[in-house]
Amino acid sequence: MLHFTGPAPWLLAWLVGTGLQLFQPSLWTLEQYACLAFGGCLLGMGCFIVLPACCRRHAIGVSGRVAAALCVAGALSFSITGARALLFQAQSLDPALEGVDLQLIGVVSSMPQWHSDGLRFGFQVEQVLPPG
Repeated sequence: MLHFTGPAPWLLAWLVGTGLQLFQPSLWTLEQYACLAFGGCLLGMGCFIVLPACCRRHAIGVSGRVAAALCVAGALSFSITGARALLFQAQSLDPALEGVDLQLIGVVSSMPQWHSDGLRFGFQVEQVLPPG
């Protein structure tokens, strides 16, 4: 019988879930990620409650619970990674505006800072004027 002690199996399950999401061809909706996370948590709770009551042999109950917990860790990491990707996607620039000169009206929100690639400063946009 395999013994799952320490953080290694849980971290491996977390990495597998994250890796599977990174190979996803397109992002799902936030509701789909939330349903997967909620379903994974329900599966985990059910396995921790139902398996010990149903299985007479202790070894089957423990290994089943560990397998369910690993699936839950994978489902949660998949869902969290997908939701985070959706948040980043929502902040991206519209592809139609890439390469277009824009006029912005706003306020400089932080002092200029010199970096190796030039000068940077925070800017809060108040209004975007149409191109042209």
